[in-house]
Amino acid sequence: MRLRKCNKCSEWSSVEDWGYGCPSCGHGNGREVSYSEFPGVLVMPDIQPYQSQLDGSIVKSRSHHRQHLRQHNAVEVGNETAYLTTPHKIPDTSPQKRQELLRAQFNAIDNKTFKQFLKRDIDNVKWNSRED
Repeated sequence: MRLRKCNKCSEWSSVEDWGYGCPSCGHGNGREVSYSEFPGVLVMPDIQPYQSQLDGSIVKSRSHHRQHLRQHNAVEVGNETAYLTTPHKIPDTSPQKRQELLRAQFNAIDNKTFKQFLKRDIDNVKWNSRED
């Protein structure tokens, strides 16, 4: 037998008796009572086993999933909150610092990547230049 608890009088009664309101106190005022007006229990099923992308092991449950993330110091995408609590460091924007940063980035680029950037810029100039 399925039971339902009334929000108003906190009495439990059979679901079949609930057609148009609580049989004890009449909560629902004679209209058909929708299920959303009453508390219910949400039972979330366990996750299906999956193979971890971190180490290839099989993760079989939610608790194992949380433990696995902690063990590998990983965070689920969409659940990160560190960026909300840590203040963002404002970079130094002085001309000398920007010049040093640009030089460091330029020196870190390999020849193949440099050629790709150069081709992209040449194509950009070629296609966006106006010939009047």
